[in-house]
Amino acid sequence: MSPQNIYVAWYQPVYEIEPQGAGKVKDITRLLRFSYRKGRFYAQAEGAVSGRLDSSFSMDEYKGMLRLVSTVQEYDAKEIIDDRTGERLGYDYGAATETSGLYILDLSLDIKGKIEGLAEGEMIRSARLLGDTGYFVTFRQTDPLFAADLSDPEHPRILGELKVSGFSEYLHFYGENRLFGLGMEADEATGREQGMKLSMFDLSEPADLKEMTRYSLKEYDFSEALWNHRAILIDPEENIIGFEARGDRSRYLVFSYRDETFVKELEIDTQLKDQGSCTVRGTFIGDRFYLLFGNGTARAYDRSTKELVSEI
Repeated sequence: MSPQNIYVAWYQPVYEIEPQGAGKVKDITRLLRFSYRKGRFYAQAEGAVSGRLDSSFSMDEYKGMLRLVSTVQEYDAKEIIDDRTGERLGYDYGAATETSGLYILDLSLDIKGKIEGLAEGEMIRSARLLGDTGYFVTFRQTDPLFAADLSDPEHPRILGELKVSGFSEYLHFYGENRLFGLGMEADEATGREQGMKLSMFDLSEPADLKEMTRYSLKEYDFSEALWNHRAILIDPEENIIGFEARGDRSRYLVFSYRDETFVKELEIDTQLKDQGSCTVRGTFIGDRFYLLFGNGTARAYDRSTKELVSEI
């Protein structure tokens, strides 16, 4: 959504698309644009781009343009013909080739500019679009973070690419020229996951991206925040990053970022006695940090002493 428009996107896999004989065929994401005036919705435009979106962060409207990044699967479609009757039975699609694409569309949802064929064999894991620049992560065995110049909608271009081990599943701008990433560490040779990690990237020179620091969380291998942005608390002004992580135990972790390094401020066991674990969210008011549990329990901690103050 933007102040003027509502966009709906849905994925159409390749087997739902009728190939035009033999040849290449791609999966697509179909798009609708609606406006809203005086209590009524109005259908304004429809269009499509190749591939599928990772999340709502993969699309953004800016200065009357819709920008998207997608993972594109392309297949070699071959007709299957019955040898006896000559009847066409369907298609054999073979193995897919994965690449990434960046698309810029006008309000009629016509494509004005695009970059295709990026990062062959990899898929989009996270994205953030801000102003004239877009950032997105792809992954196979290492994590390329791409920076793209979107200032000229008809001629977008890649400014820089940074390859680091692992990948970021969630990206969040963290103050000026900083991009926070929450994701998984991985073996560079095999791509095998090796626990969670925090990353902070320097965006001051998009053509020369840098990973300023990395914090390994090898003892944790899962967090809802990896796929649900509502499960992570981030406030750059208060310098707070909080989320629940799970490994041998479930704990809520709170970090700050000071002097170009992550500092662990709180590590709270979230497994409730005789109840196991449940959904946990964190928030703060003034000098109190609160944990809110899915079963109705609430705890308050002092942000300075880190001690439990009260519980209901």
